[in-house]
Amino acid sequence: MGKFCMKCGSPMQEDHKFCLNCGTPAAPAAPVAPVAAPQPVPAPQPIPQPAPVVEAPAPVVEAPAPAEPKDCVVVIADLKDAAELEDMANAKYAEGYRLVAAVPNGTSNKATLFFEKK
Repeated sequence: MGKFCMKCGSPMQEDHKFCLNCGTPAAPAAPVAPVAAPQPVPAPQPIPQPAPVVEAPAPVVEAPAPAEPKDCVVVIADLKDAAELEDMANAKYAEGYRLVAAVPNGTSNKATLFFEKK
């Protein structure tokens, strides 16, 4: 493998100290670093495995008997008139119902009202 001038790129002989084309001094040869002996690779260590999970059976719990279903009423109400909405809730209260939830119906001016027997 020949060497070349670092300035003009002309081929140079190995023993030349200057480029015959442009006179640039030849770059000193880079010292070759000694090759280190390969280090032994340690043997892989086993990966500890977690203990297996043993699932215990779920305890049996006696559920109470279901309660009698409650009497419920669902009303879709217009939210534009607050006084009318209040009158309806009071009327249902007078019938023995209580308001459990009021859920707006999206972007409309209506709501779903849930009443259950007291």
